[in-house]
Amino acid sequence: MKRISALLIALVMMLTMVPAMAEEVTGTAKGFGGEVTVTLTVEDTTAPVASFRDVTLNLSKDPTPDMFVVEASDLTELTYSFAQPLSYPRRDGPVTVVVTDTSGNFVSQECQVTYEWLKPAHT
Repeated sequence: MKRISALLIALVMMLTMVPAMAEEVTGTAKGFGGEVTVTLTVEDTTAPVASFRDVTLNLSKDPTPDMFVVEASDLTELTYSFAQPLSYPRRDGPVTVVVTDTSGNFVSQECQVTYEWLKPAHT
């Protein structure tokens, strides 16, 4: 019973010391007549949270994935991409935008891209 108590204390102490997104933390608890070493492995299985929008562009402009992302959040760094390469010539239609974290978790959404001949504003 004392060994189990020491193990639980070690786990609780380690959970309070785990840096954000650490892959592995090892700790040792002493007391109760012995020593217990515990290794805690952290695995990120949570997808990023993101909101998307449709985009209207001038025909002379190439879309980039970040144009479709209103906001995105995660505990790790994020990358934005298209699920498939864009086709040319440019056409109105759907594009699938993907937001991926450093652990490979992702969220995606189909967005619409519309191309127009937008004239520059005269001043």
